[in-house]
Amino acid sequence: MSQTLFVGIDVASQTFAYQLMGETGEPLGKVKTLPNTPQGAQSLEEHLVSVLTQGGYGQLKIGLEATAFYDWHLADYLAASKELNQAIAQELAAFPNTLTTLPGVGPVLAAGILAEIGNIQCFASDEQVAKLAGLVWKRHPSGKFEAQDRPMVASANKYLRYYLVEAANALRMHEASYRAFYEAKFKEVPKHQHKRALVLTARKLVRLVFALLKRGQIYRPVAVQPAGREHVV
Repeated sequence: MSQTLFVGIDVASQTFAYQLMGETGEPLGKVKTLPNTPQGAQSLEEHLVSVLTQGGYGQLKIGLEATAFYDWHLADYLAASKELNQAIAQELAAFPNTLTTLPGVGPVLAAGILAEIGNIQCFASDEQVAKLAGLVWKRHPSGKFEAQDRPMVASANKYLRYYLVEAANALRMHEASYRAFYEAKFKEVPKHQHKRALVLTARKLVRLVFALLKRGQIYRPVAVQPAGREHVV
């Protein structure tokens, strides 16, 4: 997979400063300062698109300083950029993968998952991928009792977990079997329904992601899936 471009942004009321960095944390050029305005956000977007395209980066990670409401518009602008998504999609096209055949999972989510997993052949099972993402839970000590507040494993790749959860949320809105699975898990408990159902759907998605990448196959849902199973063809 291609490299990741990191961007650190320090936001103030009137301006914001940003630094581009490579995967090992090395600075790429000098710190730049722009006005905290729509025009400044557009200038940052144009710079990032240029670096992504010319540098061959297939993944972008942006960290913004939490400063009350100063970073709200900038973060929203970057999250909604079509231009940044297209630049990532162009780089992703050079790497054969089948994750974009999943309904609702576009090139940005696919690139994020691929970048964090790396070589799927290094994993012997989907359980290993789930453990890397922290989508595993500690059993409650009281016998068969299943606590609805069981925390996820903290020591994990939070980026991978984020991309898988976002992909699961997109998939369940486009794919009937995943929507049914989500809704069933949602109804099982009286509180934290959405969060619990979504992370369980993400865990289910891990099995599918593992199979698609391991076999190099595309996703095709079957017409009738009473057991909520997914098929790869």
